[in-house]
Amino acid sequence: TMWGTIDISMWSNAAKTIRNALTFTRPIKDLAMTLADSVGLYNAIHVRRGDKRKEAGFLDVVRDADVYGQRMLPFINISRRLYVATDEMNLSYFNPIRELGFDLLTYRDLDQELLLNFATRFPLQMFRDVLGMIEQLICTYSYRFLGSSYSTFSLFILRIRRFFPALAIYNTTATDGSIVPHLPAVQADIDFATYKSTCNPFRPELHRLPC
Repeated sequence: TMWGTIDISMWSNAAKTIRNALTFTRPIKDLAMTLADSVGLYNAIHVRRGDKRKEAGFLDVVRDADVYGQRMLPFINISRRLYVATDEMNLSYFNPIRELGFDLLTYRDLDQELLLNFATRFPLQMFRDVLGMIEQLICTYSYRFLGSSYSTFSLFILRIRRFFPALAIYNTTATDGSIVPHLPAVQADIDFATYKSTCNPFRPELHRLPC
């Protein structure tokens, strides 16, 4: 879980077994992968603001939108499309990133029919929770990701990207009977024999650069 390191009992063998068995279901991976593929090649950021702004010390850790843009700038030649997962309601906050030349996307730019058909399987009050899980996978499937170092939401994305093959995909059976990973288009060229992510979920406070 996102908070699995808070309680020391979570390090017990039983807790590890349960934790390692819990992952996203295939339907939500299917949906997130379809939505990611519809975007094409893209990078992603997670910007946590919302109720965090009321917390003491928030101003000490928060990054301005321009910081996200400047740190993603080295990857603009890979893609100008930048997916933004955020709880910031005022999207003009991200204008400094647009001014750097990025084409910003949010969940509102995704296929709404697909998204809502899936979300309506759950109670209305769970919409933000379901959307959050989908966005975590969309950020995971991006070419490069930069999150909010003070956010457990970002921490979980770092964790999935770190252990990408195990947590973010599922296997399919090829016509010859072999088992092959089902990958989003952005990650289609991954060589699992040599794959190693630079994302560090163990020291999220050090997460300052895209990984």
